[in-house]
Amino acid sequence: MVRNYEVLFVDDELNVLSALKRGLKEEEYTCHFASSAKEALKIMEKKNIAVIVTDMRMPEMNGLSLLKEIKEKWPQTVRVVLSGYTQLSQMLTTINQAYVYKFIAKPWKMEEEFIFVIRDALDYYKLIKENEQNKVALENKNRAYQNILKSIESKIAEANKRSEVIGECGKIIFNFRKHHESIDYEKFLEMGEKTYQRFLEAVRGEEKIIHSETLALLMSNLINSTFKVSEIDQQIKPGIPYTFSLDLIKFAVYNSMDVFFEEFKKNICYLRFDIVQEGFMAITLMLENVFSHLKPEIQENYPEWKLKIDYVNEVLVKLLGLFKIGFFATRKNESLVILLRINPS
Repeated sequence: MVRNYEVLFVDDELNVLSALKRGLKEEEYTCHFASSAKEALKIMEKKNIAVIVTDMRMPEMNGLSLLKEIKEKWPQTVRVVLSGYTQLSQMLTTINQAYVYKFIAKPWKMEEEFIFVIRDALDYYKLIKENEQNKVALENKNRAYQNILKSIESKIAEANKRSEVIGECGKIIFNFRKHHESIDYEKFLEMGEKTYQRFLEAVRGEEKIIHSETLALLMSNLINSTFKVSEIDQQIKPGIPYTFSLDLIKFAVYNSMDVFFEEFKKNICYLRFDIVQEGFMAITLMLENVFSHLKPEIQENYPEWKLKIDYVNEVLVKLLGLFKIGFFATRKNESLVILLRINPS
């Protein structure tokens, strides 16, 4: 079916164009006629020409120059020469410079030759278009396969990383027990088990971009949902992006609460957000008057609170450090201070 295709015929002799119109009126494809190369180029700009048939000897711009320009601008258009040229050198020049599909010599035989050449040229054009479509489809498939492979590789790399950090978690917890032999084994086992399970869940979380004001709101809601915060102070600039896994931040907060459960339950909490140098967000969680009831002699004998702080700083700090999240706990006068620091994107 060639009904939807368009063919352009170019010749400066009007009697030739009239003969073509009469001879092609029964053809299904749409015919366009131009008496000069300049007129032909205007038609090419407006129409989707499948085949162009042009004379060679024309004033101003000859057929060869016309075909060379069409080859450059519309390379898929099939080029046919209608000419009285018979010299081999002239034919080779046209073929080499314009990549002509076929020559039709003047005078031509309409029913026996001309019509069949145009139909063959249209079939060739359809083949070019089909090949182009197949090429695009193949490129799209290859692109899709590449994306799938990249996704698989990314997931494998992510799974390997998770396996590594989970293994590292076990080593870090074990090393803490090894270096603190005086710790009560049952109490350590309980803390270590909670840390491991929470970390196992946290490393599955995906990294997302979260802006400073959203992060402060999420953290405030997270901590308020667990216990009452007496005061929240925000000294932040909106719009600063942070790329991290919120599950890891939850891990840091919840595991701190596991370790300091009694302290969180009994004491007043103060929450503060600050943007410090180079856009780092510092999240400070302070439990006031935690140590006010401890006698000096008890504090000097490696009390339970110091062991808890050591556990947090030796275990949680290292685990979160694997993901470039800063964290530590310390005693400040009579208060317990827990600090998270998140790098900007």
